[in-house]
Amino acid sequence: MIGRGGPAEAWHIEGRLDADGREVPYDTRTGQYINERTDVPSRLSTDSRPHFKGAVVILDSRALGGLTVAQLADYAAMRAFARTDPSLVARASAPSILTILDAPPGSAVPITLTQWDMAYLKSLYASRENRLAGQQRQEMEHKMADELRPSPDRN
Repeated sequence: MIGRGGPAEAWHIEGRLDADGREVPYDTRTGQYINERTDVPSRLSTDSRPHFKGAVVILDSRALGGLTVAQLADYAAMRAFARTDPSLVARASAPSILTILDAPPGSAVPITLTQWDMAYLKSLYASRENRLAGQQRQEMEHKMADELRPSPDRN
């Protein structure tokens, strides 16, 4: 098994962007980012933010039996496009493609991204990036609730 004893592991490659969306230089000698902006600090937003550059997802082939290519691709997408932890999703009982590798044999699993998965990704990428973590989570919760609320015009 890979990583922490599970059938999958994901690593994310990040940089930092300043408030204007420019790359913040990284000093390899000190191991720190150097943000030279002179803006007045704010309690509502940050002067820099993490920036997603790429991801690597590795799956243990012994855990893939019975899964379709679509299920594996959707699982990998959820792990790559967002910093997700399948064990937290399972504990929250969220209906997610992230549960497919840990589901007991013979149990029902999603065949593709679920409505919850899509709502999570939409809310993550629609949230304001320069907010503090608690503010971003709250914004995402509201967006997900709106997205998951039954609507007559939604199928």
